[in-house]
Amino acid sequence: MTQLIPEVRGKENVLVVSSPKTLEKTRAHFNCASAPGMELEDEGGGATPSSHWKRRNAKDELMAGFPGAGYYTALTMAAFEDMGFYRAQWSMAEQMPWGSNSGCELLTEKCLTDGVTRYPEMFCGARRELMKCTSDRLALGICKITTYPNPLPSQFQYFSNPRRGGLLGDLMDYCPFIGELEGTRCFDGGDVRHMRGCRIGPSSRCLKSDGLRDFAGLIGDVCAEVSCDDDGDVLVRYLGNDTWHVCPEGSSITPTGPVFRGGNIVCPRHIEVCYTH
Repeated sequence: MTQLIPEVRGKENVLVVSSPKTLEKTRAHFNCASAPGMELEDEGGGATPSSHWKRRNAKDELMAGFPGAGYYTALTMAAFEDMGFYRAQWSMAEQMPWGSNSGCELLTEKCLTDGVTRYPEMFCGARRELMKCTSDRLALGICKITTYPNPLPSQFQYFSNPRRGGLLGDLMDYCPFIGELEGTRCFDGGDVRHMRGCRIGPSSRCLKSDGLRDFAGLIGDVCAEVSCDDDGDVLVRYLGNDTWHVCPEGSSITPTGPVFRGGNIVCPRHIEVCYTH
């Protein structure tokens, strides 16, 4: 069921689940026909290594080594079915945006080269003043990146400065990403003092912005209530306006009302905000 694959992203080898259904679903999720299987975690302590999906490749999956959005995807369902004791109900699989249709390069190449990534929805290269959405759309955060006293191992060097990288304890092979800041959850426990322009509630998710401003200036990304109808449409209700606005993928809406002074809210993909759990 598992197999060691040599020389992956500069590592001596990685362990993958290569049983038939897991192999099929891995190739489908990443859109990579040559993927040898679903990579297992090789970082962390205790029972984390070899028993969870590699977080770098499947950050928001149920079986990643850190709690998060917990998408119950076809990847985990396939692993259970391959054990021979379970039969998956594939129609119940949740679609995880992280890594979806990324291509083989996500699995075989570095996450950034000279500080630039092919996957800006997943990784980041610098810490900005304005907060951004986390990949699971549940909170706001900033780029988790630091400078170490010594150079990182060559396989984890993603910047011209070899001491620059993501945080060791994140199980991400030092790949920097937008990490949640305390008190910025959109759906529960968000602190409005630190979340300008955000509408917090059980159905709220983080939405990207384009030049969005309030009375104090640029805001960054914001939380808004989201509703998903049976036709695949996403509707948005933002702070200062109680109307539900249809928000088609690939477009944006310009907020009106007393809160905002300009800019747009970028409409999300259905897959990003309408998962079932």
